[in-house]
Amino acid sequence: MTMAQEPDVQRRDVVRGVPVAAAGIVAMTLPSASAAASGGGGGSAGITVSGGTEGTPAAEGGGTLEPAAGRTYRTFTSDGTLSVTGSGTIDVDVLVVGGGGGGGGGQYLTGGSGGAGGAVSIATSVTLGVGDYPVVVGSGGAGGTIYADGGAGGQSSFDLGGAAALTAAGGGAGVDATDGRADGGSVVAGTGGSLARNGGEGSNDLDAGDNSGAGGGAGAGGDGGDSVPVDDFTTDVGGAGGSGFGVSGFFSFTESFAGGGGGGGSTGGTATDGGGAGGAAYSANPTDGGLAGGGGGGAGFYGTGGSGAYGVVVVRYLTP
Repeated sequence: MTMAQEPDVQRRDVVRGVPVAAAGIVAMTLPSASAAASGGGGGSAGITVSGGTEGTPAAEGGGTLEPAAGRTYRTFTSDGTLSVTGSGTIDVDVLVVGGGGGGGGGQYLTGGSGGAGGAVSIATSVTLGVGDYPVVVGSGGAGGTIYADGGAGGQSSFDLGGAAALTAAGGGAGVDATDGRADGGSVVAGTGGSLARNGGEGSNDLDAGDNSGAGGGAGAGGDGGDSVPVDDFTTDVGGAGGSGFGVSGFFSFTESFAGGGGGGGSTGGTATDGGGAGGAAYSANPTDGGLAGGGGGGAGFYGTGGSGAYGVVVVRYLTP
């Protein structure tokens, strides 16, 4: 990394996720916009921040997420650099989401499993000095073709200069059932954010001669759903994609990222929070991951899985 001087970086606080049983997700609560300037956005008035796109990331259904009052946001949907110029330091909060995994491909009378959502990592009150801070945004995994597994999502990261980078792994790939039961992709834990999550179990174990539905991919906030075994393959349903990870306080309302993709089957598994729905039989294609970090839906019969969504890195600080 090339810069005018070595960045002065102090990672002072990382907020850990707390399970919310009623919602079935993990929620992250961040300091409010009225927090003291020394936490989550304070610093010298002589500092200028640039890089990425000023504003918040995309919201489900179109538009962008509503920002929290008094905050400026810089959003990266591809690799780039956050540049801090002037004199002094600035405190920022950082949200990092890995790319979603691609859904598995289908084959004769059996669907592919859903790709997992990317991990979610959050750091608060990170003090940055003057310098350049590289940003990497993980790509979404490709959907698997017929008889093939999908691709894993790419890792996203925010380089903290003299400290370790804040990273979020990409979601695991959905698979086809060639080598046995098609279980959904899994999610590893994020730093200061999402917990490890498991993909759902498929009931389409070709080794046992069972043509049936595939498991749903794990979301960053919940395990993927299982496909229920049935005697008639024409009535099987793919497992649902796991829920996304709820982030409270970073934007004006709680927002969820990186839902898992639904498994393929005669009826495709459902998905939410950016995950793609699973494909149905021969007629309906699976859906690609829609929001940051969403996993792709598993393919229906003889189909191609949905692609995972790219990740995102968002940096916010108090508006000067």
